[in-house]
Amino acid sequence: MSKRVKSIVIAAAVLVVVAVGAFLTLKFLPQGKSDEPEIVDETPASRLLYDLDPLSLESVNIKNSHGEYNFHKFNVEGTHFFLIPEFLMQPISDANYDALMDAASSLVVQTTVTEDAADLSVYGLSEPRAEVISVFDGDRAATKDLLIGNDTPDGGETYVSFRGEKTVYTVKTDDINIFLEGKYYYLSKVVYTQKTAVDENDTTDYSKIDKLTVTRQDLPYDFTIEYDKRADDPEMTTGNMSRYRLTDPVLINLDPTKSQSFTQGIFGLTATDIAKDLPLQEDLVTYGLDEPYGRMEATIAGETFAMDFGAESFDDEGNKTGRYCKVDGIDIVYIFSEESLPWLTVMPLDITTNVITSNYIYNLTSFEIMSDEFDYQFKLTGTGLNDFAVTLNGNEIGAQDFRDFYQFFLKAPAEQIFLEETTGTPVVTAVMTGEDINDTIEFIPDENRRTIVRINGVPAFSLRTSYVDRLIQNTNAIVSGEDIISSW
Repeated sequence: MSKRVKSIVIAAAVLVVVAVGAFLTLKFLPQGKSDEPEIVDETPASRLLYDLDPLSLESVNIKNSHGEYNFHKFNVEGTHFFLIPEFLMQPISDANYDALMDAASSLVVQTTVTEDAADLSVYGLSEPRAEVISVFDGDRAATKDLLIGNDTPDGGETYVSFRGEKTVYTVKTDDINIFLEGKYYYLSKVVYTQKTAVDENDTTDYSKIDKLTVTRQDLPYDFTIEYDKRADDPEMTTGNMSRYRLTDPVLINLDPTKSQSFTQGIFGLTATDIAKDLPLQEDLVTYGLDEPYGRMEATIAGETFAMDFGAESFDDEGNKTGRYCKVDGIDIVYIFSEESLPWLTVMPLDITTNVITSNYIYNLTSFEIMSDEFDYQFKLTGTGLNDFAVTLNGNEIGAQDFRDFYQFFLKAPAEQIFLEETTGTPVVTAVMTGEDINDTIEFIPDENRRTIVRINGVPAFSLRTSYVDRLIQNTNAIVSGEDIISSW
């Protein structure tokens, strides 16, 4: 229920006015603020003081601790807008604007504290916390010049009066708190909202990110995730539970759990505060946005959303509050909590599976593995558990034994990204073929018991050499009929 509707209900509820005698109001008189106590005429019943049409608001001027700002009515092609003029081209908070119009258009007083205050400073009204001038046009043209003073000692209510008058009222603090806000309160802090279908004929998946790229000063490369189009093919089995893959600097599947915030954090992304609207170049320098620390750029349903990450932000006590950021197309410097910006800190392998390939076993027709000691080519047939069969040199290999061996091969861990060119000779090479599959994976010795993994001729990862040693041992085991050892 809006404040405007609540006000009407309250007005109907107070048609019967209960009169009480005057008494000394220690309840409503702040302590230590006056040299002598004041006898007041307390009318305890709440009442609707005025109730005007919010649409008849012509302007509202607010002056408080944040500064002074104005709202004005605009008429564009017959449509009325009530805005802060400098925010005309900025994303605004419709809910907060509506709340302001409601609060400015009606006032419910809880108590008339006194009708002839000798000293307004007792109530914080000689130097009010906020001054609100609301101008109405139309049939009920009026001007309301409201002053907002201190909160009452009991809390929950606040002293108010009107300029040039000595009557002091109390109102519910929640009803006037909006007048204590700064102008940035009326700017939207939500920087991206998932779009919805235009109509029943719109089949666009607005939750799908086509591509997302992160650039950061702490990384020697950009990294990119892309939608895995194989997920749209009901005939394709990939073994990938995520809809996305890391495609640059290496190709590897995303882990659906680890990557959740990375892929879905854009939708509903909301700042915690606003540092500056309409920033100038010197402002961008101040906030570290002239040469950003990083950038995230995403393509969603054919449209681009991008934001730059600037310097760290701190409060007056020196506590870190987040990061200054700027979104392309929005002329505002925001502050975001770093928890809401996974693209700021996540490393590529933090959000991926730890396996170097996801070729599904039933999509393969051949698996060849070679070293200085052996060269075995396994032929694979069948499309599932019931008809799967494996042969080596015409001799059948136990299907489950090979599944265990291939499962171990899939466990080859992508422990580190390795992008340097290498001329070393592979100690093991595996070649996988099948429909739309033609992959070669090479294991090349490196220093410190590390092995480089080269995929289709391109260095991609490094892992512990102990895995390769076990792979060689398990290759000999599958051929000789021995058990596969899954640890290394």
